[in-house]
Amino acid sequence: MKRICACLLVLGLGLNACEQQRTPMTASQPTTSPALPSPDTPNPGATIAPLPTPTEFAPGADGVATAYLTAWESNDMLGMYSLLSRTSQAMLDKTTF
Repeated sequence: MKRICACLLVLGLGLNACEQQRTPMTASQPTTSPALPSPDTPNPGATIAPLPTPTEFAPGADGVATAYLTAWESNDMLGMYSLLSRTSQAMLDKTTF
């Protein structure tokens, strides 16, 4: 049981760290025109790219690991489960955990 919990801890922290490092992509379509416009004519198809939106990330892996260890020491299985990433929780339900 302890090995399974340790493996799940490592898996959960790894997945959590991967989710935190993702950078949101903005969808911007390049504009193309059949012929290059002359400098005197405006390009009606040109667009200005929007500014990126700041993204808030979950707490760092150190905080999650400390909370997981504290829950493990007090045998708080639901607390440990709640600290797993959404991906890990989708692979393993609370009862099985």
